[in-house]
Amino acid sequence: MANAPDASWNPPAPDQELRTPPHNDEAERSLLGSIFLDNRVIDEVTSLVQPEDLYRESHRHIFRAMIALHARGDVVDVITLADYLQAEKLLDAVGGPNFLARLSQDVPSAAHVTYYATIVSRKASLRNFITTAHALVDECYNDVSDFEAFMDDAEAKLFAITQAGVKKNYSTMREIIKEAFAQIEALYQKAEQVTGVPSGFIDLDDITAGWQPSDLVIVAARPAMGKCLTASSRVLLQSGEVATIEDLFLRGEAAPLTLNNQLQFDGAVASAFLDDGLKPVWRLTTALGRQVEVTEIHPLLTLDGWSSLGNLSVGDRIGVPRSLPVFGEIEAEHDDLVTMATLLAGSHYDGERLQISVSSDEFLPAMQQVLASHPDVQVFTPERSVEVHQTDSSFVSKFELHEARAGALAELLAATGLWGVTPSDRTIPGEIFQLSEDSLALFLRAFLSASGDCSKPASVRVMVQSTMLLEQLSHLLLRFGVIARLSRDEVLPSLSIEHRPSLEILSARFGLPLSLEDVSDITDVIPVEIWTHIEQRLGAVTWAELFQRTESLLSVADVGRKLLTREEVGQIAEVLESPSLMLVAESALYWDEIVSIEPIGEQQVYDLTVPETHNFVANDVCVHNTALTLNMAAHAAIERKVPVAYFSLEMANVQLAIRMLCSEARVDQGKLRTGRMTEQEWARLIKAAGTLSEAPIFLDDTPALPIMEFRSKARLLKAEQDIGIIFVDYLQLMKARGSNIGSREQEISEISRSLKGIAKELSVPVIALAQLNRGVESRADKRPMNSDLRESGAIEQDADIISFIYRDEVYNPESEHKGIGEVILGKHRNGSLGTVRLRFFGQYTRFENLAPDVDDGGGGGAF
Repeated sequence: MANAPDASWNPPAPDQELRTPPHNDEAERSLLGSIFLDNRVIDEVTSLVQPEDLYRESHRHIFRAMIALHARGDVVDVITLADYLQAEKLLDAVGGPNFLARLSQDVPSAAHVTYYATIVSRKASLRNFITTAHALVDECYNDVSDFEAFMDDAEAKLFAITQAGVKKNYSTMREIIKEAFAQIEALYQKAEQVTGVPSGFIDLDDITAGWQPSDLVIVAARPAMGKCLTASSRVLLQSGEVATIEDLFLRGEAAPLTLNNQLQFDGAVASAFLDDGLKPVWRLTTALGRQVEVTEIHPLLTLDGWSSLGNLSVGDRIGVPRSLPVFGEIEAEHDDLVTMATLLAGSHYDGERLQISVSSDEFLPAMQQVLASHPDVQVFTPERSVEVHQTDSSFVSKFELHEARAGALAELLAATGLWGVTPSDRTIPGEIFQLSEDSLALFLRAFLSASGDCSKPASVRVMVQSTMLLEQLSHLLLRFGVIARLSRDEVLPSLSIEHRPSLEILSARFGLPLSLEDVSDITDVIPVEIWTHIEQRLGAVTWAELFQRTESLLSVADVGRKLLTREEVGQIAEVLESPSLMLVAESALYWDEIVSIEPIGEQQVYDLTVPETHNFVANDVCVHNTALTLNMAAHAAIERKVPVAYFSLEMANVQLAIRMLCSEARVDQGKLRTGRMTEQEWARLIKAAGTLSEAPIFLDDTPALPIMEFRSKARLLKAEQDIGIIFVDYLQLMKARGSNIGSREQEISEISRSLKGIAKELSVPVIALAQLNRGVESRADKRPMNSDLRESGAIEQDADIISFIYRDEVYNPESEHKGIGEVILGKHRNGSLGTVRLRFFGQYTRFENLAPDVDDGGGGGAF
């Protein structure tokens, strides 16, 4: 909150307006005297001071006369200057020949002329500041109709004062032609193809001659580039709610769970919601029965990092949550929860009669109480019709309800969402997912009491006819750390729990009568690839020594073959003192085996953008979401030493730096994230860190950056660091000034105009990423065009260059040009159009020039 005005504050007193403005007569006279001593300093002085910067009018007349004499090649001394001023009828006004003579005598040397000029310039800036400030104060007293515009104008005026010299607002054609020819002559002498800031890509620079000062360059692509999930994919939110990704897209806001760098689950906030239309989709099923439907290039987590679905096979293991301790805040009534759970899990309705089974004496009173509250429903519970029989682990009581009045039984069933729903279509009501921890525990205990079979001491099995209900139950159990295996049998699907830690939770937290003797935990294992990472950390330790020190039953014969439990990996991590191995051992991940990958045709797909971590949990599977400009920025700063400003509205500075490190060092980001790198990769990473540390790159990760704040920061960076190029990632995440902009098209129009304006003002190229709309999806040829830009009218008009990123394999999984991307120039105000093909290394997020021997026919590639 801004500080409140001081109640005692008053406007400046009138006498304050009469104070002498800042100036330094001695510095001004010394400046003029130095020119008398050495005419050659005029060129140096005029780059710092203009005649208007001198305070005394007489001094201004003298300085203008000196400049005029020097410009026509005359000597500047007392005699020539007096003659010039006499002709202009200004000699008496400046103090006559005697004053000019004193000026030439008061300064012993011209060596300090720059110092004198700097003093004069600073005093002039202070006077300009006072004048500007008074004008701004007057505007404030007269009220300001457009606050944002006033602030922007004030900043521009004050910023201009800090620049050396006073710039004219116009130039004559003679001046412009002279400057243009000077540049042409310099380019001719240089004889270089690239005259602007090079992109680092030879073929692209051949067309553009590099990014030119004052140009606005748009780099556009479809969001997520095909990394999408089907509309029905269920995303877990921090509130406990589970919503489809389509619902989240329509809401435009979400706070999902995300896997952080420590391989634990944290909260996050989605920054973008993406509709990617219809795309070919594959259904992946794991050994635990978890399913996720994604496009072929959607990344899933492996022990070696994120890998697209197309690179995975049956038998590979992917990371899924082993615990999701997320609970809501809803506290429900005991009897209501028991009734709902029991009716969902242990009831059967044939249209006339409802049968209910309760397997625990704990919940009998609750059910009897609820049933008694429905007097119009006949409850048959005489001793002859109540079947109570004892098993090894539970009691089962059966009630029979008969409808005595039309609608009475329907009312009871409707309250739990069961009226008119077949047993195979039952689902758990949405409010259950937002229950508090205690309320949810009660619901699950009642559910398992009605449907769980604990007759086998080493497992729990739940059998109902609804696969969706079992999926939901599996998810809710996961919130308590219980891992269940879903059998998707078409006749009678079931949920079984055999994981020892899960059984221990069911016994301790839910009170299930389980005998855990001789139950071994052989399911929670680490993928076999872990052996490679262990070997990289052995150092001087032999395998035999390692196993001896861990006191395990492992042997050398197990190396590279046996699947290790997380406990075994933890012991090895302790012996080798390896934080990265311990990270794997203590992670919140269960490594689930892929049992099938099958195409299911084209489906409507969506994606979320999660800043920094770029992943979220969908269908209880870890999925990844949405680099060319980073390569350009690194090349400009490292190879050409051009200061770069990079504004990332989506990714945090640290994450941006990590991506640049991986790209520069050619290290897989998945390996860096978990620290599982070879010595050679570490060496490359250290070298890249040293190179990037010295590079003049300035990062800013302000989210939802207002255009006014961007302009202020860009000006400051230009003044302090003399930046030569600006990158913005990405345009549609910026905000225009004010709250009364109108439509989104108008807001984007103001943003694009402002980006072009700052490019001209600072005389630097501005490279802005932008998203394409879905129009590209509806065409046979998916290559983008200018009309595919979101809110394209203003962007297309303001941009000097519009380029598009295209990858053929997004739309053509059988493409012969995987790993090759196209940069398509759709607009080039000052040059030709064309298409440039680049090599893309996905594991490094790195674009490179395409080797001459690579087939250049058709297609596209990876982005």
